[in-house]
Amino acid sequence: MRLPVSIFVRRSLLLGSRKIMTYILRAGVLVFLSFVLLSVQMTADYIGAPGLMLFQFVVYINAVLIFLSGPFYFASIITEEKEDMTLGYLKMAGLSPFSIVAGKGTAQLLGAAMLLVCQLPFVVLSVTLGGVSLGQVLAAYVALFAHLVLVANVALLFSVVFRRGSHATFVTLLVLFGFFAGVPFVAAVSPTPTTAITYCMKTVTDALVPASVFVRLEEILRTGFAGPWIEVQLVGNVLCGAAFFAVSVLTFDFFTREEHPVAPPRTPTTDRSLPLRWLRPSPMWRNALAWKDFNFMAGGRASLIVKFVAYGVLIGFIAFLSHTFDNADWREGFSTTAMVISAIFAAVEIVHQAGRIFAAERQWGTLSALMVLPMSTARIAYSKALGCALGLVPAAVWFLVGMLLVPEPLNVTSADLARILFGVAAVLVEVLLVAHLVAWFSILVRHGGTLLALGVYFVGNMFFGFWVIPLVLFVPQGWYFGVWALAGRIAIVAFLHYLVLSRLRTVAAR
Repeated sequence: MRLPVSIFVRRSLLLGSRKIMTYILRAGVLVFLSFVLLSVQMTADYIGAPGLMLFQFVVYINAVLIFLSGPFYFASIITEEKEDMTLGYLKMAGLSPFSIVAGKGTAQLLGAAMLLVCQLPFVVLSVTLGGVSLGQVLAAYVALFAHLVLVANVALLFSVVFRRGSHATFVTLLVLFGFFAGVPFVAAVSPTPTTAITYCMKTVTDALVPASVFVRLEEILRTGFAGPWIEVQLVGNVLCGAAFFAVSVLTFDFFTREEHPVAPPRTPTTDRSLPLRWLRPSPMWRNALAWKDFNFMAGGRASLIVKFVAYGVLIGFIAFLSHTFDNADWREGFSTTAMVISAIFAAVEIVHQAGRIFAAERQWGTLSALMVLPMSTARIAYSKALGCALGLVPAAVWFLVGMLLVPEPLNVTSADLARILFGVAAVLVEVLLVAHLVAWFSILVRHGGTLLALGVYFVGNMFFGFWVIPLVLFVPQGWYFGVWALAGRIAIVAFLHYLVLSRLRTVAAR
């Protein structure tokens, strides 16, 4: 007789073995490790203990990635069933809360653990490079597995509690950030215990700090480490993970006793009952898709006004502080602040909108309806992108104001002008590259597409910077390599553009 838990795990492993993304992700991890190993090997003559440097880099990257991406991956374990309204079918099949929670949670945990297991043969090579022992490697990966168990079960609990994956992810990140950053900060600034409250605070923080994987890795990476594998961090993380798992099972029926459709709420900025007429959504434009995304994704006219005022207040406040403390020219401080702040907010908004523009349609099951409209897939995508892009108007206005307030015009030569134009073109290509990468991953994976896309982008830039930047800076006529590198990134953008449109048609046909 097979247990229900084993059915979930077996089904998840079978489905994962048939998905090409499973192998792409694992291969990507191995390629990244190979690149890091090659980089360390090339610089081995200039640094001491290259094996230790390689090992430190890999284990800390793993710890940070588990901390940041774990909530996105594990917080959807139960919420995806709630969003699809399929949790009731699992209950009708006679599955107990333990079977559902343990089955789905174990399947996700095994998939994440495989990414750590596949690294071990490569990381063991750091022993041969010197500076690290096999015992340190094994102890570090035991600590990482315990860290993974803790993160997975914290996210699992909030996946049971909340109805939407975004809410569960946010609260999980908040709790983990409080544990890994807030507790050490409180421990560092806590005064000497003089009262019962400060004594309790000191006792709690002193007990929690050693349970952090980052503290444990710092101990393991010390030269001459020969300590035991079973320490406070391992026991504490596993026991806390088991406690969160037990609470998830015990509260499962309470938080899932009613099933509601998780529909996107109407925000105040898109409500036609707003008292001021000019804040209400305008009559529908000729391009209905652009109108829809401008009002329901970008927030409409009311959102533009709120952002314009908020950006202005923030820019003015920072410029005032700069003028007060540095006694700088107010025009120079205001123009620099306006351009920097507006560029930062524009970048954040582009990434945010790129991650929602198609993922929201897929989540609410409206992508298929869009694709039956009498227009091409490209026109649908461009119309939606236009509606979301209108939300960037406040940032663009403040950036233009900053440019107009530059104190003195720059005296540039034709060569300087060419460099400026090349830099502007490079920035625009980077923006398009990030936007396409985020949009593609947002429809490729169900949760955490934005974070995964940003991770791929930064890792890809490490490859790019390692090989291209030395050629541009130190090779005669190196600017030729810069031009070819820009052309290559334009080709990548074009290829991602094709992938996004192709993926939209594939997902809509399901």
